[in-house]
Amino acid sequence: MNILVVFVHVLIISTITVFVFSAQAKVLRPYFFPALLFKCICGLLVGWLYMKFYLAGDTLLFFQDGKTLTAIARENFAEYLSVLFADRSSIGLSINEPRSVFFIKLASIILFVTYDSYWITAVYFSIVSFAGAWFFVAVIHRLFPEATIAAVISFLFFPSIVFWSSGLIKESFASGALFFLAGCFVLGMKRERLTVLHVLLIIVSMWILWSLKYYYLAVFGAVAITSLISFLLLPRIFTTTSSSQRLLSWLGIFMVLLVIVSFLHPNFYLSRIMTVIVDNYYAFVQHSSPGDIIVFEGLKPEFTNLVANAPKAFIYGLFSPFVWQATNTLQYLAATENIIILLLAILSLTQYKRILTVDRQLVCPWLMFIVVMSTFITLSTPNFGTLSRYRVGYLSFFVFLILINNPLVNLIVRRFSLFSKA
Repeated sequence: MNILVVFVHVLIISTITVFVFSAQAKVLRPYFFPALLFKCICGLLVGWLYMKFYLAGDTLLFFQDGKTLTAIARENFAEYLSVLFADRSSIGLSINEPRSVFFIKLASIILFVTYDSYWITAVYFSIVSFAGAWFFVAVIHRLFPEATIAAVISFLFFPSIVFWSSGLIKESFASGALFFLAGCFVLGMKRERLTVLHVLLIIVSMWILWSLKYYYLAVFGAVAITSLISFLLLPRIFTTTSSSQRLLSWLGIFMVLLVIVSFLHPNFYLSRIMTVIVDNYYAFVQHSSPGDIIVFEGLKPEFTNLVANAPKAFIYGLFSPFVWQATNTLQYLAATENIIILLLAILSLTQYKRILTVDRQLVCPWLMFIVVMSTFITLSTPNFGTLSRYRVGYLSFFVFLILINNPLVNLIVRRFSLFSKA
């Protein structure tokens, strides 16, 4: 690797981070550099893990295909632009799945300016994810100071969430876009003014998220729009409504939006969505070791069958693999973390009213998002390893909710504060 290339990009990254750091609230500043460093290290570790142990995987294919495009760029830049913008996506690529091709095109842009450096590119992708997470944390801190610690831990330091949203993988860009949209949603719900820059970044984030993880944007969009209509628009029209009426109106609007969403992508069509879920499940079963999957006995593309399996999918999507299901080191690490999540969730349930002190108009939509995503992603992606990556988007919000005013977290924070004063 050319030492000059490394120096230039280190200088660029350092300048940007120092500039951003100077604009942050003083309370958040102590977390900025440790969180950013942790994020970048995780991005490098993802590549190291695949190169040294897995010896194969999406990140390595993305890297090789990205270099294929950068080779075209250096030989004929006009041809490269036609590949990027004219959807000529099959030129010498080992992957032709549309979402992966979109990601490879994004990766090739960064690879081009880093002179095909996997490691510097992984750092840039990690920074994009960090930017979205930091924006969400900053919004929460400003509007709900009492939830700052919960946001910092869940989005900036929780191991699996940070790890599987870092590096040269689709989850980096997708999570960054999702977290930014979530921050803007909170601003909208609190009637905060959105700037022109916010609006432009919302459009870009929606484009990226739809191109990489369309199902996340579909469910998040339905939940967000439903909440904005139910909590901001309807109260201006109907001044006297009970809690039950508000709940029914929310569910009604949400169901209507889900029907509308079903027309936006072939996999959402009502005539085939159940078949897509079940086909994906059996495809993973066929290509996974028996001990590496969540088993749904007799899964069929039938409404009653999927509903019957939904509770198991929801629970397993949040807490699996369990210790007794782990078969290798990474699964044991994941299982240990899941035990912690389960303990925190139980403690949170005993003090559930503390969560609602933040804003139940935000907590309820997040819960709906978590339930829907955990259920359907687990049903269609039963492989433990793949699920660990795919669940980052909804697990981050779940961990955030169970950490808000959590008795154990509050105890640790108080003890740490006393220790630091001493």
